[in-house]
Amino acid sequence: MNTLKVILFTFLVVGFYSFYANSIPQTESHPPKKISLNAKLSEDEMIEAGERVYSTKGTCGICHAIGRKGSRGPDLNGVGLRAASRKPDVSAKTYLLESLLKPSAYLVEDYAPMMPPMAGILTPGEVMVTVAYLQSLGGKVDITPEDVRSVMQVKASQVSVVPEAVSPASVIEEPVVSATASESLVGDPEKGKAVYNTLCIACHNPDPALAGTIGPEIKGASRDLLEARILRAEYPQAYQPKRDTKIMPPMAHLANDIENLTEFLK
Repeated sequence: MNTLKVILFTFLVVGFYSFYANSIPQTESHPPKKISLNAKLSEDEMIEAGERVYSTKGTCGICHAIGRKGSRGPDLNGVGLRAASRKPDVSAKTYLLESLLKPSAYLVEDYAPMMPPMAGILTPGEVMVTVAYLQSLGGKVDITPEDVRSVMQVKASQVSVVPEAVSPASVIEEPVVSATASESLVGDPEKGKAVYNTLCIACHNPDPALAGTIGPEIKGASRDLLEARILRAEYPQAYQPKRDTKIMPPMAHLANDIENLTEFLK
């Protein structure tokens, strides 16, 4: 008899808690929808894709913010409207493309030339949707899904900032600089210093022997470490990182500066 009471009591308790749990409103969590830049995007999907690139692969939030001054870059709130009046006779679209591909061509007052050219980080399609997203921040979006699809087969290193009358898909051929067997592999520390002061101090300390706000001290970094981190955003095998932040993007456009940076950081 006692065993029966225990069993009945157990069923009552389990039943009560099951009923209570099921009465709580349930929320579902889904991974973000994958958007193919080759697909027929709506304008909203194109802007959503651009926002995702801005927040993830582009790592724009490291330096910029929206609605307040960024840690190293200007506030991007309203940039879609401001972009149309930054340079005389230059549209918002062309200005924003230039800002991503040749960021040192125009500098906002009080800001240093620290942003890397994004063609070494983003694909042409990703550049286009990012521009669409930036245009949506207060301005009119005139990047179209057709613009995005038209540049999808273009190599990132070939994307150029083009005049108003030329299609965004236009490209320029750039010479590929490569070392020959007869060339010295010893880098130029002055060139390495220039690269470091232009790009690296966005996260690392201006003095590479000291830790930065985001990146660690990198004085004496080996060539293998620099190549892995800069070109592939990886660490050499068995290397123990000082700060495993995972926010540094690959910067393939610096392939010819690895030796220079190695010499500068010695």
